Amino acid sequence: MIKLTCCLSVAGLLAFQAQAASPVTLTYVVNNQWNSGYCATVKVTNPNSEAVAWSGALTVRGTVSNLWNAQWTQSGSTLTLKGLDWNKTVAGKGSVESVGFCASSNAAPAPNPAPTPAPTPAPTPAPVPKPPAPAPVPKPPAPVPTPAPKPPAPAPAPTPKPPAPVPAPAPAPTPLPIPAPAPSTTPPNTADVKPETISWVWNNRIGNEALNFRNLIFDQIYATKGKLNYCVRWESNERVSLAQRNQISQLINTQINNWVSTWLANYDGWAYPRIDVKVVGWAVKDRSVLDWADDGSMKVYVGDLDEGGAPRCPDTCSRMKHRDGNYGACPGGEPSHFDMSLWGTQGFGGGAGGDWGQRVSSAYILSVASRPQAEAHIIEHEIGHGFNLPDFYEPEQFPPTGLPKSIMQAGASDRITPWDGWMLRRVWTELSRQQPGRFLP
Repeated sequence: MIKLTCCLSVAGLLAFQAQAASPVTLTYVVNNQWNSGYCATVKVTNPNSEAVAWSGALTVRGTVSNLWNAQWTQSGSTLTLKGLDWNKTVAGKGSVESVGFCASSNAAPAPNPAPTPAPTPAPTPAPVPKPPAPAPVPKPPAPVPTPAPKPPAPAPAPTPKPPAPVPAPAPAPTPLPIPAPAPSTTPPNTADVKPETISWVWNNRIGNEALNFRNLIFDQIYATKGKLNYCVRWESNERVSLAQRNQISQLINTQINNWVSTWLANYDGWAYPRIDVKVVGWAVKDRSVLDWADDGSMKVYVGDLDEGGAPRCPDTCSRMKHRDGNYGACPGGEPSHFDMSLWGTQGFGGGAGGDWGQRVSSAYILSVASRPQAEAHIIEHEIGHGFNLPDFYEPEQFPPTGLPKSIMQAGASDRITPWDGWMLRRVWTELSRQQPGRFLP
């Protein structure tokens, strides 16, 4: 049995720590919770001076439904974890923070009742008008005697009329463009999609959590009418030029729209063909790492640190803290609020993601931002988690008939695949049809 050694509240987040049998300490911080579950980030800390291959266990609430960047098993309240090939070694006096999970609480949520449709009133038939009465037939007038005709006067010579002008030919009408047909909501029965796998993942991996969690990227886009604001958290000593700042803004815009514009535009009632993504602020420990002058076009927040010492944009501007849309205490008000963060951490391995944003290494961000046509597949993978698409690591996480190539299976694809796009579409269709009042353009 793993003994829970502490439980404390830090800035509104619950932190839990457990002692594992291996020479590392595992802690997790709940960074999102709702009435039927929660999501958390795990930190693996090595207190020793030598590097170790880590494994350990935690005591958790409820049943884990999704876990990323570690091998795992659960028995009762004990969650046992082991590092993957790329993150299994923790440096001496170092830590790994790439692991996270979502779990359902023990109490099942009450089902959402389906709305009762309002009865359609029967149409009132229009009255049938009566035919009018026939008009009386007038009597013919009495005949008038016709006088004898006089001889006609000679007709004057006719005046020739000018020829009628020939009208100019009317211009041919410009044909109206024919809109492209909306894509079918039925996935194609092909080897790279396999519709039965889409249904299995929705029913077994996604559905319950997505229906009960109201801050998915779908929700964020509809709340802001087709826009997303980002904060860049720069937890790094790597310097950023003005050109790189602009490249990073474009990078975020491209990766979001690789999901939305490609797979949701013109699909099943989705309202926004392209998302306007804007970086509204940068957060740093030291202003000197940003090689551009303050010109008022970009807010820079210096020295606002989270409990782990990482820079952040103000909580007063965060959608996660203010889902009611009240940004009165945010410097700059609602236009300066941020929905998600792109978090660049120096030396970070792999990635992490959710409704709060995406976290990858700062070197990776600079590398992919310098290549405008490149797909930043790690960032795209983490954006997928923001739409509630799960990871695939353990055998029990895969559909029985196998999983087609997917960016959500780490290492399987360097771009968003047809399976990923159809899975995204299925989540949208289920949410928008089961909860029609949730998404109002």
